[in-house]
Amino acid sequence: MGSLLPESLEVAAGLVFVYLFMSILATVAREAFEGFMKRRSRNLEKGLVELLCDQPPEATVGKGKISGYEMLKAFYDHPLLMSLYRGRYTIPPKRNFFQGRNLPSYVPSGHFAYVVMDLLSEHGGTATDAGLNLNAIMQGSKQLGNPRLAKMVQFAVGNSGGDADKARQFLENWFNATMDRVSGWYRLETQTLLFWISLVACVVLNVNTVVIADALYRSPTLRKGVAAAAET
Repeated sequence: MGSLLPESLEVAAGLVFVYLFMSILATVAREAFEGFMKRRSRNLEKGLVELLCDQPPEATVGKGKISGYEMLKAFYDHPLLMSLYRGRYTIPPKRNFFQGRNLPSYVPSGHFAYVVMDLLSEHGGTATDAGLNLNAIMQGSKQLGNPRLAKMVQFAVGNSGGDADKARQFLENWFNATMDRVSGWYRLETQTLLFWISLVACVVLNVNTVVIADALYRSPTLRKGVAAAAET
């Protein structure tokens, strides 16, 4: 029985190596897919649609004109955001597949809060070079076509005690809470994709635990070869 222990350990080590290799293969395939599809940036945009657009924007499509995305487009077209990606922003219904691949995959919460407040301040009648004006931001929010965004901005300004930094911090926290959900979407998407990649790879490569274990157990040369590959 004692003579079987080293062989059994070598077989177990060989199986670990095989499945470690398969997991690396699946991860590389996932990253290659991400590099082509840019799902992080698309999920971020989806989260920003929830924050900045009256839901659903598609409901207001009529006579060839699409409305509901104005705040989102202004957000992406702001100079602070344009520094994070190349090209110009086109709203989802009007762009082709490859146009959305250049969008940023990450937006700092400070950028989000400042851009929203700057846009609303301008909308409320205050120029950007005059600094953030909470009264102008409040007036700008009342002119929004998105009641959800207007309510959040008004709540932030109303509870800031006249302090623009407190209002900005509230909007940053709101953004971060939504980004936690966006991260959850991406994790779920990644887990699902890794499952299907692994399943297809195991079927195509005929990765059978019983067959591999039997081959390793019966062939000392194969075990040593796998051990050497694992060390390398």
